[in-house]
Amino acid sequence: MVKKNNIQDLMTSFFLFSAVFFLPLKTGLSNFGIIGLLTTTFFAFYRSGLRPLRAFRPWIYMGLPWLLFLPLLVGGLYTPFPENLPGQLVKLVFYILLPLVIFRKDLLKNRAKRIAASGMILGAVASATYLLIRNTIEFMDAGVAFRGLLSYQFTGKNFVEPLAEMHPVYLGSYYLFAAVLVWLSDLHLSIRLKWVVTVLLVVAIFFVNSRSILALTALMSFTVVYRLLGRKYVLGAILACIAALLFALPVIRDTYVFKKFSDGTIWELEKNVGISNTDADNPSDSRMSRWLASWEIYIDKPYLGHGTGSARELLLKAYTEKGMDASLRQQYDSHNQFLAYAMEFGVVGILSILSFFLVNLFWALRHGDGLMGTFTFLVFVICLTENYLIRNMGVNFVALWIVIFHLKTDD
Repeated sequence: MVKKNNIQDLMTSFFLFSAVFFLPLKTGLSNFGIIGLLTTTFFAFYRSGLRPLRAFRPWIYMGLPWLLFLPLLVGGLYTPFPENLPGQLVKLVFYILLPLVIFRKDLLKNRAKRIAASGMILGAVASATYLLIRNTIEFMDAGVAFRGLLSYQFTGKNFVEPLAEMHPVYLGSYYLFAAVLVWLSDLHLSIRLKWVVTVLLVVAIFFVNSRSILALTALMSFTVVYRLLGRKYVLGAILACIAALLFALPVIRDTYVFKKFSDGTIWELEKNVGISNTDADNPSDSRMSRWLASWEIYIDKPYLGHGTGSARELLLKAYTEKGMDASLRQQYDSHNQFLAYAMEFGVVGILSILSFFLVNLFWALRHGDGLMGTFTFLVFVICLTENYLIRNMGVNFVALWIVIFHLKTDD
């Protein structure tokens, strides 16, 4: 019996570590880890049974990822695009399956957090090291001036491209949360190692060049300072960041990275259709234009929405009618997770996604779990500018960590 328990624990640890480790490297391998974790979970149920329902307070269920999946089932009953339903359900299936892990009797929260934190940090370090080395080699081969390192050629999608099918926002969020884990998890790392890993990940975040991630990196740094040192040091950290920015401004002000963050952000928040942003040769449509198009689709059916799998089809039609050729050509989504749920599921969808975030924030505040609160806030902010929760990269990340935060804490 003891030997079987040891094997079960070992396999659970391996698959949980793999699921998180491969997030910043290869999503398909992360899927393998999740499937393995679920397999060990069903085996644990067979051998030891499930935790009783009375062990959970009813409102906790509102904070589990299946709340993000249930609207798809409801919306599937009235969608005008039933052919899209199976694909949508398969894409988000881990939202309904991974919460089963919280019913395990043998997997404790603190142990799972240590395993996942180790995997997240090591995976992020491996990914960032690989990309930075590759980027440096390509930059040296290009023979351009130093400022060219901050050009479009070496940042954003081009920086991330060696990791097939990876998106800058997702990779940036992995790096950022890994950096937070370095300081806020209970892993026993030396101060020197913490700084080395943090600097590596922040440099990688800079080259990922996602505006939302860059802004969140600054905000999260203040949060970490507050958690570790207290309120009186936050002002010093803010002043240090401002001083560093002013010092670097003469060097970076004419670079693509800076122009995208400053001028590009203003452009995105204005109604621009067929107008160039940071690339004068390629006219585009701003996020605000896509948000307005999405809002019009939502208010056409505000209560139950248009049904599962309808948002993309309806947006492409709206882009055609509004002359948003760039958005049509790129087949852009709404770039706002809340609007995406509103279009497909109406008020029901909005309440579902808001309940998910609010319950988890409340849980984190009530239990003083700064790591959980930081994670939930991180994902919430990204969802304001990206359809973060409906791609495999986001599904795995969110479902895994939220489930870990809701595991039992004692024997």
